[in-house]
Amino acid sequence: MIIKNNIILVIKISIFVLFLQVLNSCDFIDTQLKLQNNTKRNIFVYGVFIKNNNKVSPIFSPQKISADTTQAIKILNSHLEGIFDYGVNYLNDSTLDIVIFNKPVVYYTSDSHFANKDWYLINELLQTGNYKIRSYTYDELKRKNWLIVYSDDGFKQGWPLNPEK
Repeated sequence: MIIKNNIILVIKISIFVLFLQVLNSCDFIDTQLKLQNNTKRNIFVYGVFIKNNNKVSPIFSPQKISADTTQAIKILNSHLEGIFDYGVNYLNDSTLDIVIFNKPVVYYTSDSHFANKDWYLINELLQTGNYKIRSYTYDELKRKNWLIVYSDDGFKQGWPLNPEK
């Protein structure tokens, strides 16, 4: 009887440990940061750290924000706190640059899903300055309850960048 109970206990513990491992292996998506689009057109938001006029590091992929809506910005496998720590450690800077495109954007033209559509390459738009931009500190976003408001937050016209390849 004792052996049977011990075997059952070992099985239960094993199942619980397996459950924790499966749960831990899932992709985490942080949706704490939100963007409110107060315009009448769809926009595409992109988060980067910029240093010395170079697009140093993308923080989250471009995401479509529909006109007159507030949507969560999905940041895969990271917390906002970690993103700002990365910026401070890597760039000696603690500002997240939010880039707004008024055109649909993609990283590569070779993506067959976008081949027959009127999509623009991110690097081309960054190189021509064809975007709006606003930098935010961690403390500022926290005070704003993690809500970015476009176009009311004072976004400025972009400048030509020399993105890293």
